[in-house]
Amino acid sequence: MYWTEEHQQLIVKYYWSYTSSTSAHTRNECVKGLIQPLITLTKKALHQMGVTVDDDNVQNCLIFQTTYLLPKLNEKKLKGVLQYLWISTKRYIITYMLLPKKNKYYHNININNYEITDTVTNNADYEVEKKDLRIMIIDVIDRKIARQRVINKTNTIFLSLMREYILENDFDVAGFDVYVMEKMNINISTYRSLMSRCKIRSKLFNKKIISN
Repeated sequence: MYWTEEHQQLIVKYYWSYTSSTSAHTRNECVKGLIQPLITLTKKALHQMGVTVDDDNVQNCLIFQTTYLLPKLNEKKLKGVLQYLWISTKRYIITYMLLPKKNKYYHNININNYEITDTVTNNADYEVEKKDLRIMIIDVIDRKIARQRVINKTNTIFLSLMREYILENDFDVAGFDVYVMEKMNINISTYRSLMSRCKIRSKLFNKKIISN
């Protein structure tokens, strides 16, 4: 296994170094010791997601891991840190390497049932942060809106109202159909047509996108 007890201890040392007067130096030394397992993790994630495993993609993931993920560590994440790194790296690959590709724009992305089922460590005491998932969901909608190009296009208005409703209702989509039909003065048939045109699975769009 590429992640050993030594690497786990480096993570713990990295976290607690924030209270040390030599924290910057200590953290840098910890990161150096973690680079090889992070590279291995990154290559596995890229391969699993069907993305080219090359130096540029590996380097981009490493920058994300060391400048964004590691600084966000807290005590709750320490025990399941490998799962935290694995899932977050895959989210990064999806958002910045897969979704922007031509002809791969959100084909049937099910934003209301975005679940992560990967298991990397046994009994990892880690819960995926809802905040990060919610950011991704809004990013998906924003990109869909950007693709419409025309501000007053029906699809654009529909997606903008969806974005507004989701944010105002704490990602609870119950009642969105009634809300948008009233706002746009459309019937249920048109509503379903718009859901289909925007590549959103309407039959599952009936509960909280991210449950408590």
